[in-house]
Amino acid sequence: MIAPHTSVLAAGFATWHEGHASAVRTLNRGVHLIAHTALETYSVLARLPPPHRVEAVIVSAYPAGITSGDYLTLDSESRRGLIDHLAARGVTGGATYAALIGWTAKLAGATVLTRDVLRAAFELVA
Repeated sequence: MIAPHTSVLAAGFATWHEGHASAVRTLNRGVHLIAHTALETYSVLARLPPPHRVEAVIVSAYPAGITSGDYLTLDSESRRGLIDHLAARGVTGGATYAALIGWTAKLAGATVLTRDVLRAAFELVA
C-alpha cells in the first residue's frame, strides 16, 4: 500500500512541476491518502503564488480524483502514543508533522512515497 506525501501530491497536481509526469504515474497506480497529507496538500496548493495559484474549490476536489477510499488516520490512543514517542526522541518542530505522516502510514501498513528529504523523520517513528 502506497501513501503519497504532499510533495508527490503537489507534483501530481501541478502540470508545470518538474516531477509531474512521474508523480502522475505513481498516483495512477492506486494510492491511499493520509488525512494529514490531504490537508497539507490543500494548504500548499491553495496558496501558491501567481501564476500558479488555483482556486480553493478546484484544489479541494483533487483528493477525490486520486482515491475514493477513506483517509488513513490515527485513533486517539495512537496519537497520544506518537506524542510520547516523539518527546522521548527529541523530535520537535516541523519534523513532528513528518513523523505524524510516517506513524500513520506505519500503523496502516503503508509506505510513504516522498520527493522530500524527510526520510529521517519517518525513520524516527519506526
